[in-house]
Amino acid sequence: MELHPPLTSEDCDLRDFAFMPLDVVRLRDSDLAALESPEACWAAVLLWCASWHQMPAASLPDDDRVLANLAGFGRVVKEWQKLRDGALRGWIKCSDGRLYHPVIAEKAIEAWRGKQERQWRTECARIKKHAQRHEIPYLPPEFDQWVADGCPQGQTLVVPRDNTENNQGQNNDVLDLSLGKSTPKGQGQGQGQGQGQGQGQGQEKKQSASAVLAALGIDQAVATDWIQLRKTKKAAITKTALEGMQREADKAGISLTDALRICCEKGWAGFDSTWDWKPKTGKSSGVFKTADQQRTENMDRAVAAFLGETGVIEGEVVNA
Repeated sequence: MELHPPLTSEDCDLRDFAFMPLDVVRLRDSDLAALESPEACWAAVLLWCASWHQMPAASLPDDDRVLANLAGFGRVVKEWQKLRDGALRGWIKCSDGRLYHPVIAEKAIEAWRGKQERQWRTECARIKKHAQRHEIPYLPPEFDQWVADGCPQGQTLVVPRDNTENNQGQNNDVLDLSLGKSTPKGQGQGQGQGQGQGQGQGQEKKQSASAVLAALGIDQAVATDWIQLRKTKKAAITKTALEGMQREADKAGISLTDALRICCEKGWAGFDSTWDWKPKTGKSSGVFKTADQQRTENMDRAVAAFLGETGVIEGEVVNA
């Protein structure tokens, strides 16, 4: 006769679960409670509890010596065998040679799935925290796929940089979430990728950040200090980060240069207008200029440069 497949998966492990759910209505109305002796019922309950911490959960070995011990009979196997049929009411032998109880298996599957879901949420939180720290896209694994992959935890996960439908096929970069680095797909496979390329890429990234800050009119010394600060904080310099800081600087009524200078002084990787960034006196120390002041100063310098280049004498009226 062909045996039934195991009722729980072979990795179903509930040995760290101190409590087992008991459906009191089903037990009260069961044939076990109605037809078997109190001794057999007590032995059955002990076997249910023992199966909860077996591997896999909800199973028992088909060995009278082990069953006698688990049912409270110790080494007295003959006494156990007198109650064996009653105590094992409802248990079935499966293709792996072990005994399974359908009701206990049902509860074990629910508990096992709940345990996996908690592990999955913990892993998703780890990925999200890592992604936010390195300012990279957050793409958690789907629960069913994560389970199918063997419930990996703390491993290197690689996700697409751009997962939007509109940009599919436009960006083949991938992100290593355990290292927080961007690695072009297929990198290192021929075509002139020789020795020392890694160092060149790092310099190119730093120069690019400096060039962007210079194009925004940021003071070079402030830009250099802020880039080093972001590097120390392990925070990437992105367009999104700069745009966000520009918005917060506008809200605070200061220039982006001053916002970066404040970050360097206080050790902040970013800037928020609601933070306590002003001098403790509550008054402007004169070090930071408002955005209007900065624009006016820039215009004055531009006008002065123009007048100097054209040779117009200061104070002379120029007619259009």
